[in-house]
Amino acid sequence: MIAEARLEIPRRLRAIVRARESSLILLAAIVGVLGGAVVAGMGIGVDILHEVFFNLAPGERLSGRLSLDPWLAVLVPLSGGILFGIASEVIARWRPEREVDPIEANALHGGRMSLIGSMIVAAQTMWSSGVGASVGLEAGYTQIASGIASRIGHAFRLRRGDLRILVGCGAAAGIAGALMATSYPWSPSVGETFGLIAFVVVALGGFGSVLGSLYAGLIIGLIQAASAFWLGAIYKDIVVYGLFVALLWLRPQGLMGKA
Repeated sequence: MIAEARLEIPRRLRAIVRARESSLILLAAIVGVLGGAVVAGMGIGVDILHEVFFNLAPGERLSGRLSLDPWLAVLVPLSGGILFGIASEVIARWRPEREVDPIEANALHGGRMSLIGSMIVAAQTMWSSGVGASVGLEAGYTQIASGIASRIGHAFRLRRGDLRILVGCGAAAGIAGALMATSYPWSPSVGETFGLIAFVVVALGGFGSVLGSLYAGLIIGLIQAASAFWLGAIYKDIVVYGLFVALLWLRPQGLMGKA
């Protein structure tokens, strides 16, 4: 097995990150941005494979086709599966150990994952979907985003518990990207609403408190759900922001922040 190149952050910056809990939130945000970018790139890559292999028009979805050329429908998955098998055999000789997924990494390996291995899993997932042999990309999304998170955590030499949290953030970024891609139109400003809510969560929980952000996220989610049910969906954010301002007026440091 070939060793991966080791990336290490300068000692002074590592010390700053390890000393402040709020730095972990910043790293998690960076992992989310990188994970979202990779998820978007994987989706574009699969669309290109579909256009090439199944003779689709630019922007046309394979799932939207009512019919396909019978020869393409048979030969593309068949030949793609054969190539996948050959490539997997070659990779197995190069990397005989099974790749660790995010759940196993956090449960058994302290958040340690291989970025190269994660990239291989993501590429295999893309190819499998691109040739029509599967329809799911979620495994690849979570694997590559968690692999990026693990590599960043290693570079900063995070503690075992912090590394696990960061890997979990990577998996969440991959899953969120997969879910949002099917529910929201994409534009350069697509993250503004979610970014503002994320800021409210962190501020409400108390800057520097991971546990406070967790509680604040649960509270805001419940408030949004209740407001949408009782008042209507258009009022849910108004209620959240109003309660947020009122709470900060009474407790400026947030729920679990230090005064």
